[in-house]
Amino acid sequence: MIISLFFLIAGFFLLTYGADYLVRGGSALAVSAGIRPMVIGLTVVAFGTSMPEAVVTILGVIQGANDIALGNIVGSNIANIALVLGVAAVIRSLPLESGVLRAEIPMVIVASVAFWLMGLNGMITLVDGLILLAGFAGFLWFCFHNPQSVEEDEIVQQGALSKQKRWLFLVGGVLGLTIGAQVLVTGASDLARMAGVSEVVIGATVVAIGTSLPELVTSAVAAWKGKVEIGVGNVLGSNIFNLAIIGGVTLVQPVQVPSSVVAFDIPIMVGFALLLYPIARRKLDIGRGEGLILLAGYIWYVTFLFL
Repeated sequence: MIISLFFLIAGFFLLTYGADYLVRGGSALAVSAGIRPMVIGLTVVAFGTSMPEAVVTILGVIQGANDIALGNIVGSNIANIALVLGVAAVIRSLPLESGVLRAEIPMVIVASVAFWLMGLNGMITLVDGLILLAGFAGFLWFCFHNPQSVEEDEIVQQGALSKQKRWLFLVGGVLGLTIGAQVLVTGASDLARMAGVSEVVIGATVVAIGTSLPELVTSAVAAWKGKVEIGVGNVLGSNIFNLAIIGGVTLVQPVQVPSSVVAFDIPIMVGFALLLYPIARRKLDIGRGEGLILLAGYIWYVTFLFL
């Protein structure tokens, strides 16, 4: 029990400091490169925080556990919008650029709907995978095609961080988040078993939320520090990257989509993506009220799964 508690505490410690360094490194990198922090959030930060989902998904498909692989991807995308953005918005209102409404959120919606349509026949094929990867390549091209300059005061603020430190913070932050999530899940799972909680409940809660912890902590820390663009970009980019992972896996073998995931979980994922648009459009801001709505939706989703 002492070891499990140690893992739990160590996991939270690594997650917190990993997120802090990732946000600081990402902000400094955006400023030094003269591009929007949103772009760094959509790409570098999002890919780093999505590593747990990538590992679980790839191993799941290789081992024939498609339910776990698909459930992890879809469940993480739902958690990213409803849980992660919800928590971040409750911590601090999230003002958005108009470009997010015109481009990034619609991209998430299109990717989610396309994935749903591909899965309706019960299989994500090689052709589907290539379409997902091509769309992902287009997404990356769009992100870096028109980098925008940053304000002079931001350059002065971030100037103290050397080039080596920027990348050291980024890499160290990703490692801290990845290891911290794994250590925390291990400790929490062991404590849950000691308390007599079933494996099914552990898998549906501790493990599922565990793979979304990097996004959750990173976006929460970003919101706390006022780095809203990185926090929001992290969520949107992570959702697109998660779906691209499935596309990459199909290069090795087709991915079977369980009927229950097609009938329930993927529509919920699409629904939350669609809900995000009117919430953001109302006043180009995701406030605490909207954050509570998203959190309530996530609680409903998890409760429905148990019931």
